[in-house]
Amino acid sequence: MVHLRDSMTPNARRALTGVAAAIVGAILLLSWNRSQGLGGASGGMTSPDGSLQSSSSLEREVKDDFPRDAAHCGASWTESDGFFCEPSAAWATRKQVFALQAKQQTVLSTDRINDAPAWWQSNYEPNFSCAFEQRLGNAGDGGKWVCDPTSIPSALAGRQCVVYSVGSGRRVGFEKAVHQALPDCRIFTFDHTVGEEGGKAVPPYVTFLPYGLTAEDEPGSPMRGLGSIRKELGHEPSNRGVSLEILKVDIEGEEYNALLPWLRSGALDGVRQLLIEIHGPYRSGKYDNAREIFTELEAAGWVITHKEPNLLKSGALVEYAFLKLNWKL
Repeated sequence: MVHLRDSMTPNARRALTGVAAAIVGAILLLSWNRSQGLGGASGGMTSPDGSLQSSSSLEREVKDDFPRDAAHCGASWTESDGFFCEPSAAWATRKQVFALQAKQQTVLSTDRINDAPAWWQSNYEPNFSCAFEQRLGNAGDGGKWVCDPTSIPSALAGRQCVVYSVGSGRRVGFEKAVHQALPDCRIFTFDHTVGEEGGKAVPPYVTFLPYGLTAEDEPGSPMRGLGSIRKELGHEPSNRGVSLEILKVDIEGEEYNALLPWLRSGALDGVRQLLIEIHGPYRSGKYDNAREIFTELEAAGWVITHKEPNLLKSGALVEYAFLKLNWKL
């Protein structure tokens, strides 16, 4: 008798192995969470009226039930800066899935044509999953996928939570949703295109600064480097009392000039999540810049947790969500 697996192509067998590993990891994590009183996908996350609990109230419940620290959570805790608390087998499965996906992250033949939607369709898929990710912000354009915001309070370990929203225009749906989910986080919005009136439109819990962000400061203009801004606000990586938990970036293509200098200079150090809209990847007749960005981000420990093509632009640009880990693969 011929088994189905025997008749499959090597790529199909690898995909099947990855799916099986993910299912086993999810079952292990769900069982372990329930055994520790952390709840599953439908337990411990909602209030009696069925509404989603805020991160702060859920965090108090988790602390009462189970201590989240390196002694109890092992490698998942130390390799995620306190963001995940999972059994060793589940964390190992995550690494296996990541390694399998790495073999399918690039299709170099798509570099031959100037077709951004087709290129995005074949390159750089999510390689890490977040069990409790939430889309924060407006429906449609403007909302962003955030990895497990309910885990942020426990991961802070006494640090002040900070969120940067760069290039919001006059839309503050993301900021409002972040404040609702994470009321203790300080939110800073940056935009040099909306003028003084645009700054007045932000809610009182948001600090508005009339700057645009680019690779480094440009004297005589409102364009600033990320490292310079962080230092000015007291949020530099060396400040151990602050954690820049979310950096949301929409800078209309300037990411191709800014992102690698931020990464190489250390301006991204200490950032946990990077939510960024990446525009058409075909630049100066090639895709090299886009590939360089993804290669260096992965080498620095950034994993892809979400990918959302912007269908209003026919898929020519994509919303990506990255999470910083220091795991050992």
